[in-house]
Amino acid sequence: MMTKNSAKVASYLSAGALALAASAAHAEWALNMTQGVTDISRRIYSLHMLMLWICVAIGVFVFGWIIYSILSFRKSQGAVPDTRMVHNTKAEVIWTVIPVLILIACAVPAARTLIETENATNTELTIRVTGYQWKWGYDYVDAGVNAGVLMAPIVPGFSSSRAKLERTVKAIADHGARFVGCNVMYLEDGTRTHFMSFLEREFPSMVPRYERLYVAKHPPRAYREEVQALVRMLQQRHGLASRHRESPSAPLEAPEDRREVVQVGFAW
Repeated sequence: MMTKNSAKVASYLSAGALALAASAAHAEWALNMTQGVTDISRRIYSLHMLMLWICVAIGVFVFGWIIYSILSFRKSQGAVPDTRMVHNTKAEVIWTVIPVLILIACAVPAARTLIETENATNTELTIRVTGYQWKWGYDYVDAGVNAGVLMAPIVPGFSSSRAKLERTVKAIADHGARFVGCNVMYLEDGTRTHFMSFLEREFPSMVPRYERLYVAKHPPRAYREEVQALVRMLQQRHGLASRHRESPSAPLEAPEDRREVVQVGFAW
């Protein structure tokens, strides 16, 4: 007859089995690195697998030795503590030298691969990558392929001021991007709950304004158009195109009265 605790354990195991059986409803499970297509990425993957199997071998040996010692030299078998291993010079040398040799064996291929990743000679393609707050910008220098930046999300009251957007767009232009776009933050159900809890805890004065602005998932269309108008003006000022344009020299429509675009959206 099952006890209450064993019945609970059985129910947990059943739930886990059902979750595993439902794997078709989820993305494919992946427990390892994705093998790359370039020579250097394949070397990195091979190095990763080499270190993995070295760790597995060490783990099997160490835990196997521990389990063997526990079972073979337990008190119930009449085992007597061995005092010869205390401060045994030979044993201490062995368990010091072997790990050092293992580290050296790991360091040699790791250092070789690291040097190869930093070697930029005889490369077929040069990519300039610039990190921004929300996005990465890519410029394929030698191939003549220009990339840009998507500023997303623009968070009202935090990153929506004209000064902050101006600094961001200027940095994007200074680092060689050819176009820039923007998306204003929207709040899904779960994200909304988490974000509003954050505001209540850290910025309680902003809560009423966010409740008025985010009645729905997206802020009002007028607010989003105001942000986009300001970004268009900054694109024109710094010689950038929008995400949907190919030429940064194409004329960009600016707001009718730039003096009105001091702080987008509602006043803080």
